[in-house]
Amino acid sequence: MLLALDVGIRESTAAWTEFIHGLIRRGLREPLLVITDGSPGLVSAVGSCFPNSYRQRCLFHKTQNVLSKIPEEARETVKSFLHSIYHAHSPEAGEQRAAEFIGEYRSLYPRAVNCFSEDLDACLTHLKFPEKHRRLIRTGNLIERAFGEQRRRTKVIPRFFDEKSCLKLAYGSLIRAAERFQRVKMTLLDIQRLETMRRERGLAPEPTLDYKLGREVRKSA
Repeated sequence: MLLALDVGIRESTAAWTEFIHGLIRRGLREPLLVITDGSPGLVSAVGSCFPNSYRQRCLFHKTQNVLSKIPEEARETVKSFLHSIYHAHSPEAGEQRAAEFIGEYRSLYPRAVNCFSEDLDACLTHLKFPEKHRRLIRTGNLIERAFGEQRRRTKVIPRFFDEKSCLKLAYGSLIRAAERFQRVKMTLLDIQRLETMRRERGLAPEPTLDYKLGREVRKSA
């Protein structure tokens, strides 16, 4: 679901905070999970506006950042190690593998290890969620694909007459891409687990869901 679209001059904390406050004024409640890239302004704004939400760092971007600091001949080995961390079966297993990664590569590739260690907790957030949801929440690729569609449409335009004309075209391409956003199947057990996580974070419970006991329901990702 596409919630908002706006023009920003830069990705500063102030710009992102203003954008998020606009969503809150329109009725957005504090979510259980927010997925971000490593933009300092965005991370700061999310932490300020949604202090009780979990935050997941996009692992596609993080992996690319780490591998860019590894010699080409070693990248496949390191990439496999990273996948074993990010695809671990539990938060504890992920933390253990992360410690092993740091121990093994700290002296060999210090810049890569520093990059890996930065924001590590947020990189492992998805492991706290139901296992079948993790594939969909460990990256921001869903919205990145929508951005790709938007860029494909706008790059053929020599120039826009004004800001409104740009926003109209961007909105048209993004809203069409949003129609293809995948939904997440949830069992009653999944819903109960997420509600428990909300309570643990001090978040208000979800509005009453229309489902029958023992049946799977579909809920927007």
